[in-house]
Amino acid sequence: MTPLNLDEEKKLLGLVAKGDRDAYGQLFTFYYPLLFPYINKITGSVPETESILQDVFLKIWLDRESLVTIERFKPWLLVMARNRARNALRSLARRELAEGWLAASAEDLFTPEDMHLKELRIKLINEAIELLPLKYREVWIMNRRDKEKQAVIAEKLGISLPTVKKYIQLSVQFIKDYVNERSVIFLLTCSLLVISVSH
Repeated sequence: MTPLNLDEEKKLLGLVAKGDRDAYGQLFTFYYPLLFPYINKITGSVPETESILQDVFLKIWLDRESLVTIERFKPWLLVMARNRARNALRSLARRELAEGWLAASAEDLFTPEDMHLKELRIKLINEAIELLPLKYREVWIMNRRDKEKQAVIAEKLGISLPTVKKYIQLSVQFIKDYVNERSVIFLLTCSLLVISVSH
């Protein structure tokens, strides 16, 4: 892949900052393969690497207006991706510890009457969907709620099929992370309440 020169990169970032989705797709297509082996060396896990990079590119889109203030994008992107990889590994270790502890005491914590846990997850999913960028949310709803095929969505919205696939992929990861992070916090809170009551 031919490297972007500084002028090309600045122009591309400027377009993304203005909300140009095609430019964002080009940015994703160019930098994702460059970042993947670098982050995969840190995580040692392809699924975890994919998850981190999806999060990185979603953040780029959500904070796109600030892109024009970045002097050297590639080093900035590498640092951000590396930091997120390290944070993800730390979070994963904490989550595994918490989930292991919770699983051991699950019978004490939860009963069949605890339907509010299911309701909580539904609530969190809806919250996450509302936080998606407008176009991501539109694609998500058309695909998941209205059951429309990706090719049909692409035609209706006037965007490419790869863009539709990318929007769905990033949306799925964002929603999953949003729900999982808040569910773990909720479960830990419940555990602490049970412990305090038992004492």
